[in-house]
Amino acid sequence: MKNLHLILLFLMTISASLTAQSWQKARVSEDYTISTEQITPPLSLEERDGAGYNQISGFPVGGRANPNFKNFRNVTLVDLNGDQKDDILLGFDNRLRAYTDEGLLWEKTLSGFIIYPPSVADINDDGELDIVQTTGSINGTGRIYLLDKDGNTRSGWPLNFDGNWILTAAALADLDGDNEMEIIFAERRSPSGRIHAVNYDGSSFGGNWPVTLDATPAVTPSVGDVDGDNAVEVVVNSTESRYVIQANGQLESGFPIKTHPERRYSFQSPILADLNDDQALEIIGATHGDNVGGKPEFYVMEGDGSNYPGWPKAIAEDSWTFNTPTVLPMDGDFQIFMSRPIGDDENKDMLFAWDGGGTALNGFPIRKNGGLEGLITVADVDNDDAFELVFGSNTIDAEGNGFIHAYEMDGQTEVPNFPIRPRGWTFMNGANFGDVNGDGKMDLVALTYTQTFGAGVDSVFLNVYDLNVPIAVEDVLWGTYKGSNSRDGRLPEMVVLNTAELSKEKLEWKVVPNPMQDVGMIQLVIEQSTYSRVSLLDVNGKKIRTVFEGPLNKGEHQMPIDTRSLPTGIYLLSWESNAGRSVRKMIVNR
Repeated sequence: MKNLHLILLFLMTISASLTAQSWQKARVSEDYTISTEQITPPLSLEERDGAGYNQISGFPVGGRANPNFKNFRNVTLVDLNGDQKDDILLGFDNRLRAYTDEGLLWEKTLSGFIIYPPSVADINDDGELDIVQTTGSINGTGRIYLLDKDGNTRSGWPLNFDGNWILTAAALADLDGDNEMEIIFAERRSPSGRIHAVNYDGSSFGGNWPVTLDATPAVTPSVGDVDGDNAVEVVVNSTESRYVIQANGQLESGFPIKTHPERRYSFQSPILADLNDDQALEIIGATHGDNVGGKPEFYVMEGDGSNYPGWPKAIAEDSWTFNTPTVLPMDGDFQIFMSRPIGDDENKDMLFAWDGGGTALNGFPIRKNGGLEGLITVADVDNDDAFELVFGSNTIDAEGNGFIHAYEMDGQTEVPNFPIRPRGWTFMNGANFGDVNGDGKMDLVALTYTQTFGAGVDSVFLNVYDLNVPIAVEDVLWGTYKGSNSRDGRLPEMVVLNTAELSKEKLEWKVVPNPMQDVGMIQLVIEQSTYSRVSLLDVNGKKIRTVFEGPLNKGEHQMPIDTRSLPTGIYLLSWESNAGRSVRKMIVNR
């Protein structure tokens, strides 16, 4: 460990000497290469360099980066060894490493280089975690790997498709309802590419898979029921078109949909959410402009390819964006966050927020120096019983330090002691949250790197900051790329840790009027702030719809409930949180 820290110090010294000349901003191209240019330093320099936030013992750690292709979308946090502590998976060029709080757990040398973090889930429902890592290639070494939790290659893997680049990350999802996941991923195959769905043993899922696209695959696929037929579809984009593909590999009617000639897709992996409670998921994403300077936009699309009401939104000043959205169920609606990269010496709109219908949220957009194209994660980083937006930047200062920002959900106020200033670029990455050393406190994990364009050795740094606040499952709403380690694009399910019946002292609630005819109200008083879900069930306990899901502050609340679509009868309302569960009977009588 001592030698590793000496190496890290040497690499950091090299990088500092190479970057300590000017403020810079970064831009990424469709081929994953990054360019930088000098910018005028902001008139008001941000001096709050993460004061009070120290890295936990043993961090940062570092290693060699690929000189041409850098990491996107940060790291993967997961408990690999069952010790109730988060382990960290990330790539260093062609080496996949797993770290614990005690240091390197294992390292696996792969064919090709690593850009995206691995996808992790129990794919074959055997109680053991599986790790899927894609690799890139410019010389025929691209592969896709399936590894066990100890880094051993599963039988039949890796898969090799003529050495082609396996773009972005893999999505892990159950396509046929057998409780085992399939692995869905994109292959760059000149002059276009293919989308594959394969089984655990590496064999093709069959049907019409793989599906050939009209241009280069552009995003990590997402999987969900977007047309309301009770079967999942695969949502993916080429650089030129949108696709919705049935589980058997057959294109949905009307697809592909060619985008406007002045718009393209790259890296803006879509998120799927049911914005109007019609049991079909909407598709939320973004485009960037063409090489001539087109008209990019933020969009929400129905499963049939039509625009969702209130969308799309033009991106200010025709700026491009490679941002993946963050989507949260909040206050009985949804909140959608997207961003754009900027980097000159003026404050500009850079992080945007809307409700599901496309109305801008109060206080947004955030206006500041520097834009972003990495993760927008959401967690209670200061233990104030409210959530904050956490994100990186496409700028770096003259000393070679990047930025991790945290803003209150009002869009106006940066959290005290932020931004944190790690060594290296946070561009295209951001922050994840977990408990790496098992002390019950929240750790902020950020991947950074140096970019010297051949003038020196480029490095990847793994930073783990102790935020010195407690952490529980409900303290992190959106903690990783695409919201979950499966990367399937669906909103993370709320995890209920406590199944005990809640006492009246913790939760007092009722339905009024009861019986009701058309529209009523849920009235409740809760003892402490918590993330909650209220579900409408039939008398047999089968879910009809979600009435509310999101954080609730301590105190009194009212939630409207519309029963006009329900026949006369007896129904149940279930209130769930990590504090417990509670059920009430509701009668509809016309």
